[in-house]
Amino acid sequence: MKAWKNKDERIGKENDNQKEEQALHQQTCILIAIACLFCAGILLYQVFFQGPVIYQKSGEDRPESSVFSSSEPEPSASSDTAVTLINLNTATAEELDTLPGIGPARAQAIINYREEQGEFYTIEQVMEVDGIGEGIFEQIREFITV
Repeated sequence: MKAWKNKDERIGKENDNQKEEQALHQQTCILIAIACLFCAGILLYQVFFQGPVIYQKSGEDRPESSVFSSSEPEPSASSDTAVTLINLNTATAEELDTLPGIGPARAQAIINYREEQGEFYTIEQVMEVDGIGEGIFEQIREFITV
């Protein structure tokens, strides 16, 4: 009779161990789900309250500019500061002058084109401005919008 009792105790302990393992597995899954929700919340916060970030194609890890509102462009003082995209239809000569490869003369040419031809409908249309070809366009394409 004692051997039978030991066998029942052993089976009971095995069942208890299995239940503990299942409970531990369930708790682990719940913690992973909470961590995933937390990470998703952080990403949503960044997108909705800080805006998406554009990274340079040169392979650098630092953000080049933030693109949340392109209606009010802000020229950058240095390459380390975040800037919004420059709208070709509303930018001033000073703002256009901050673009790579665009100096005061090309900035004025863009404004003159805009005044004579009307607003830009695509960013590629800037190549119709005298002095701006494919090379310059490739330098500024990441920084402009219409």
